[in-house]
Amino acid sequence: MNLNTTGKQIQDLILAGKDDEVLKRLYSSIFPKTKSYILKHGGSREEAEDLFQDCVLMVYTKCKSGQLSLVDNIGGFMMQIVKNRWINRTKQLHRQQSMPDLPEMPEEYGIIEWMQDAEKASTLQWMMDQIGEKCRELLWLSVFQKLSMEEIAQKLGFTNANAAKTNNYRCKEKLIQLLDKKPGLRSILKS
Repeated sequence: MNLNTTGKQIQDLILAGKDDEVLKRLYSSIFPKTKSYILKHGGSREEAEDLFQDCVLMVYTKCKSGQLSLVDNIGGFMMQIVKNRWINRTKQLHRQQSMPDLPEMPEEYGIIEWMQDAEKASTLQWMMDQIGEKCRELLWLSVFQKLSMEEIAQKLGFTNANAAKTNNYRCKEKLIQLLDKKPGLRSILKS
């Protein structure tokens, strides 16, 4: 299975009772990317397996309710779920460390919220694919990891913090240009 397999194709296999085939295909094509992403962002293999299993469970749940057929790219969809859950998990861990008395927020969504989140995630994934791997990593480090330009320069091999800052600006400009070329993206991201 390639990462461009549609949710409709997976849903058809599940509804045909071919669960073993679906699991083998998802595990062989998507788990390696999940593991790589989680390990790259400070997690363990066990955490990658947990997130992947959560993601597979979500795919089955969406399939049984008929919502999976709306997904154009199952690999991209699953990876976005993995990324979002990893970000939420690390944020939650940080919150628990800094404010242990706060209650945990439930992760349950209604169908409207789920569809909006899936559309936003798909849009963001598409945008990140358009700007390239180097920009994606640079923006991840500066926006989500909140690293200093000196740290980013060191991690990504820039000559100094000013070079990292200039590249960061250029990457943000690429995103702005995408938004300017496709005004509909702004409304999706704001919803």
